[in-house]
Amino acid sequence: MLVNLVRRLKMKDERAFDEIYWRFRKKIFLIAFNMVEERATAEDISQEVFAKMYREVHKLEKDTSFTSWFLRLAKNETIDYLRKKGNKKVILTKSSAEIDKNYGNPEEIDILFYLDILEEDEKEVMSLRIIYGYTFRKIKDEMKISKTKVLMIYSKAINKLKEFHNE
Repeated sequence: MLVNLVRRLKMKDERAFDEIYWRFRKKIFLIAFNMVEERATAEDISQEVFAKMYREVHKLEKDTSFTSWFLRLAKNETIDYLRKKGNKKVILTKSSAEIDKNYGNPEEIDILFYLDILEEDEKEVMSLRIIYGYTFRKIKDEMKISKTKVLMIYSKAINKLKEFHNE
């Protein structure tokens, strides 16, 4: 259970760190990669995020979601990297704005971060449904496809996200 892992991590338990690393490594990498769009740089940022998390986990308040805090840390570290590299204009995507809005809801944060692993039609359906709050009927009208097709695409995307999340 994540709560127990975090408690052990706060006591500097290296096995707890390893478990958290394997649980979150893809998420943290994707956050960085989606912003810097360079694999090697995203890997470097990811390593720094894990190091910083290890150093600062003791500051995590008891009632704060570890997942939300950790994902926010990754996003902030990546933005700091971009600023240091002279990128004065750090653009937040609609996904990032939505992440900020849903800060306390890790499930929605996960889905929004993972939109990039989906096919274009899956990404469009998920974006319209999650980010914009469209009904399936409105998505059907927007994409000019049948409601059955929308539901099939949505189901396929959800299954792909669940599978990726559980790896």
